[in-house]
Amino acid sequence: MSKLNSEPIKIQIRDVNYNPIQNATIKVIERKTNKILYNEESLNGEVILDDIENLKSCHAFRVEIQHPHYKPAPKTNSSCVREAHRGKYHTLEYHYQDKLLVSNVYAEIREQIQYTCEDNDANTIYLPKRIYDIDNHTFIEQEALQAINNLQIHLKAYYNQDNIPNKEKQSNEQKRIYQEQKKETRWGIIIGSLDESQPVKDNAAFQILKNNDDYELKGEEIVLNLKQEWLNQTIRIYAFIENPNHKVGNTLYIYAPIEYKEEGLIDVSGYFLSIAGVMGKNLVIKGVRFASELQGNRYVRRENRESQGIARESLSNKEAREWYVNTQLPKVKELGSRILTLEERAKFHFNFRNQARKDARDAMKDRKKAEELDKTDPIQTWEEWIEYVRKEKGLTNMEDIYNYTIEASSRSRPSVNKSLGVVPK
Repeated sequence: MSKLNSEPIKIQIRDVNYNPIQNATIKVIERKTNKILYNEESLNGEVILDDIENLKSCHAFRVEIQHPHYKPAPKTNSSCVREAHRGKYHTLEYHYQDKLLVSNVYAEIREQIQYTCEDNDANTIYLPKRIYDIDNHTFIEQEALQAINNLQIHLKAYYNQDNIPNKEKQSNEQKRIYQEQKKETRWGIIIGSLDESQPVKDNAAFQILKNNDDYELKGEEIVLNLKQEWLNQTIRIYAFIENPNHKVGNTLYIYAPIEYKEEGLIDVSGYFLSIAGVMGKNLVIKGVRFASELQGNRYVRRENRESQGIARESLSNKEAREWYVNTQLPKVKELGSRILTLEERAKFHFNFRNQARKDARDAMKDRKKAEELDKTDPIQTWEEWIEYVRKEKGLTNMEDIYNYTIEASSRSRPSVNKSLGVVPK
């Protein structure tokens, strides 16, 4: 073995503006045998191969990368000769991708007039509002169907090249190419049921969104008028340039007016009225409360990752944990206290925490760690959780199980927080 072949191989990847390319999967391939020497993600754009025994016959190699912003082959598209950089880094530069990919979709509900539906947010619509008239025990519609005509869904697509380093250094020609591609962004929709736990399935039928003249809607931003046939439906709207992918989109949950009665309560579009006799007169208590876990689950959807504009695979492990511990978990206690029965409150806590855990894992850039968590600490169903508490905690009384569920769903593991440097607020 030569002296050279006893030294590690050092590799650094960067863009054409000399910035290190972060969070790229780097594949190192031996030129002669096509043997893969390395194929892992690098956080800082550097790799050191020090398995000398495995490298002893390697005299030249090529480096490919996987990253949404950059082309896989380096600018020179040639192999690296090991002897040329004795003890130094092999530095390779990579051009930006020519083709755009849609990376995220932002949705916003806008009202053309500002007096309807103050509970609406980016992902949930409650239509229309109704008032309970205590004197004659009837509901009064507030311009019910007309409210729909005043609502629009504004959608904007974001792309893989929107957040590249030193974007301002791109050539005018490259900017023009990207802008032309954005104009060709197409839009699709999948309609599902509010009752399904997974409203959008991989094999779901989709429709291409078109205007009134039957032309496809295209562009970086579009506006949709809310349709009556979407009431009490889940709609998944997604954007693409070439290949449709419903995972890159935004889900909206659209609720029509409901009359929900349970234990003397009447639910009115997210509000409830509790009617009781006090000195011969009806007492009305009004506030944002939930008559059941089903009603509370609407708020679970309203507070998820997508509604907060957090893209998949966009956060570091610490950032994802910080969001889970200090943004999502505090909401469990605050929102869960609004549910009236102990059982329904426990189910809400359980569902909210499960959604927060799933969202945090989906947001992690470290896919290897996220997949590991799915295996070592899988998200349980309600039935699995009840069985676990009975077996592991020795609880048999359902009231005790519900109380334990509420308490457990509101806390996070100190050991995990400490390892990532996250301090619960």
